[in-house]
Amino acid sequence: MEKPVKVVVIHEEADGRTLICNLLAAGGCRPLAAGSARDAMQLARHERPDLIVMALPVPDVASLGLLQDLCRDLRLRKVPVICVASVDPRGVFPAKLREPRAPEGPCAALVFLKRPLAADELLRQVRALTAPRGKNPAHPRPRRGG
Repeated sequence: MEKPVKVVVIHEEADGRTLICNLLAAGGCRPLAAGSARDAMQLARHERPDLIVMALPVPDVASLGLLQDLCRDLRLRKVPVICVASVDPRGVFPAKLREPRAPEGPCAALVFLKRPLAADELLRQVRALTAPRGKNPAHPRPRRGG
């Protein structure tokens, strides 16, 4: 039996946290809820999740600050992040978060999903971001011999 995907869910509203956690649990994941950026960082450091889902904005730290903190943390920088927002936040998050020479270090995959959140799209992204290399078209197995 496969080990469930461990997902830290960051949402400032209890109803929103519950909704996302229920969607993930129904999809076979093990959701871990956090109501603030601070709680999320502590939980992520302790639990070492496979994925982080954050609803924007996170109340006690700017969303960008949380992403920068994740990228600075050597234990968490390779954890993929799904950001759920009402508007496309790509203009807010600089491309430098994905550059290898950025002071924060290179971040893992960063995916944006628009609210209202579609359960099937969330679960599709979770599977794509957590699939083992070679079983995911986004991370194909390297070819041998050239």
